[in-house]
Amino acid sequence: MKGRINFPLEQLKTTKAVAEVLGVSQRSVERYRKGDCKTSPKPVVDRIDTAVRARR
Repeated sequence: MKGRINFPLEQLKTTKAVAEVLGVSQRSVERYRKGDCKTSPKPVVDRIDTAVRARR
């Protein structure tokens, strides 16, 4: 999760922007980055994967 969230963050530059794209809170994005939250609900994981693929 930590590695997957960093890629869209490099593209969008802010945790707020990533949170808006993923439909989660900014704090959730920060938790993913720190590695505090290793798993998340399937719909969120799918949105993260979609965001990574869209920005390749």
